[in-house]
Amino acid sequence: MTNLSASAQNSTQQQQQFNQTATTNSSSNPVVKSIDAAILSLKSGDNSNARKSLLQSESALEGNSKAVDAEKHIEASLQALKDGDTNGAINHVELAKKSLLGL
Repeated sequence: MTNLSASAQNSTQQQQQFNQTATTNSSSNPVVKSIDAAILSLKSGDNSNARKSLLQSESALEGNSKAVDAEKHIEASLQALKDGDTNGAINHVELAKKSLLGL
């Protein structure tokens, strides 16, 4: 096996492991599902769908006094996305998810 094909196989295994972890950690909560969709979209470079998922999450969280921290992180994620900071957007949306899940 060449180094290139070994590297490709390792990359595929890492992606499968990531997908399995993402599925295992997903929730039946529709807001968390929207957040998961935003994270996947951001990581794949689909900023348009990421924005839609973030706006959907933010709308669902509005007025929920128990989810203020998560809503703030969603807002920060949207601002980072607007500013072209994809990594910042990912970081904030992941913090929003952790806040919602109580981690």
